[in-house]
Amino acid sequence: MNSIDRATNQTPLLNNTSGASAFAAAVCVTFAVSACGDNKEPERNTVQYQSDEVREPDRDHSITDETAIAAAMAQFSMVELATAEIEPTEGNSAQGTVRFRPSEDKQAMLVQVEITGLSPGKHGFHVHANGDCSSPDASSAGRHFNPYNTDHGSHKSMEHHTGDLGNVEANEDGVVAMEFRADDLAFSGPASILQKAVVIHAKADDLESNPSGKSGDRLGCGVIRQVSEVLAN
Repeated sequence: MNSIDRATNQTPLLNNTSGASAFAAAVCVTFAVSACGDNKEPERNTVQYQSDEVREPDRDHSITDETAIAAAMAQFSMVELATAEIEPTEGNSAQGTVRFRPSEDKQAMLVQVEITGLSPGKHGFHVHANGDCSSPDASSAGRHFNPYNTDHGSHKSMEHHTGDLGNVEANEDGVVAMEFRADDLAFSGPASILQKAVVIHAKADDLESNPSGKSGDRLGCGVIRQVSEVLAN
């Protein structure tokens, strides 16, 4: 093969090599331009993922009622009975026992009242904030038990003090013997009546006037105490 033929045969090889080099250079330049661009950090899929992680998940509100029931039951879970022994204030003769125990459904308190030495008729009946009946007029018991800072009212109305228990009624012999349900009282939490005081008043509670329903003097008082030997399982 002559020199011309050899030169001819080698020319395509040289052209291919130059083309490959040019293509590689173009790829490098294109990649460099794309990488540098405007110097912005490329978007990452993890950005959205991280956002999803911190977003508050949807909640199942169907458990709200069950949670409320469980909380209500917890109010009575440790104590089965509490009592207040009513002693007369100075110059009066009201005395007896008030018992508190949870209802079977654990949704309310059953209040059993046995008091003697009253005048016939209605008498204001309340839980007061201080478990202290030491003063002659029971003023040491303080105001009505009112942890939620509400207005005075009937214990059956929407707004009332936690300690508002309405009236009890004495018969012609001056005796009260009754039981009623109170939805707001508890043995634990803000509405716990333990170490508070029960007070019976001289007049009927009008169930509306602040701060105490114009129920008059305090005739008897007793501190509410857990009966330690009776505990719920």
